[in-house]
Amino acid sequence: MLKSIIAAVFIGVLGGFWFALLNDSIEVFQNYVEGVWRYEVAVRSFAAPVVGVVIGALAGANIHLALSQERADGFVRGTLMGSAAAALLILAQVVFVAIAANFGDYRLSYQPLLTRLSGILFFAAVFGAVLGAYMPNRPPVGLLPGALVGALIGVSFTLPAVLTTILFISALSDAGYPPVNIILTYLLPDVVSPLVGAASGAIVGSARRATPAAVIVAATVGVTASSVPFLYIIGLAFLHISFAPAVYAIRILVGILAGIAVGAAIIAASRQDNTRSSQP
Repeated sequence: MLKSIIAAVFIGVLGGFWFALLNDSIEVFQNYVEGVWRYEVAVRSFAAPVVGVVIGALAGANIHLALSQERADGFVRGTLMGSAAAALLILAQVVFVAIAANFGDYRLSYQPLLTRLSGILFFAAVFGAVLGAYMPNRPPVGLLPGALVGALIGVSFTLPAVLTTILFISALSDAGYPPVNIILTYLLPDVVSPLVGAASGAIVGSARRATPAAVIVAATVGVTASSVPFLYIIGLAFLHISFAPAVYAIRILVGILAGIAVGAAIIAASRQDNTRSSQP
């Protein structure tokens, strides 16, 4: 029961922190101090994280009571797996954004970036927990399970941007900005992520001797390789402002190939380890 409560509280804290960043209860901003621009943090309210803790504790206790021990354990394992996948996504994005910012064309803003990354961690943990609770004895290996896990990783990457864009649409529409331009600028660049994640997970998952780690890492790499910051690193920043079908096809192809390559390398490495361990 304690593990379920801890996992649910962890998810609740993540959700509260993400919501606090989204509505500027916690804000990271630039301030001009003594002739130098410095980043500072303003905390206006901790209400959202505290509410998340309370809801998570109640939900964790009810999960243990409502589900069997097997499914409750799956809930905990799923939370860990989803968080691990999100951590890989976040690490890759942080590295890519740092490199892309040095090119000069990529505008780095810490508040939207931190909001996006915390949202990725929150939604990945939620999806992983749900998947683990309902598939406690079915690891993400195979065509359909791999596609499902990959799609959830892609959705976790895209959903925070989608929700933020919806808020932008409602706010900027009142100010007279065309909603179509907002959607094209902020939403469409990320629609490829679920497709790439699902394809990478399905292809790697259907391979012989595929492992859950290979599926998760392959989908994560595929989603990352098709992301916008990666375009700046490989010198294709101009594709960010283009909405031609060929551009999306290139991003999808690059992401899938990168995911398959990494997934195949993990499977090959695991086969070699198994061969060595079986030798006398």
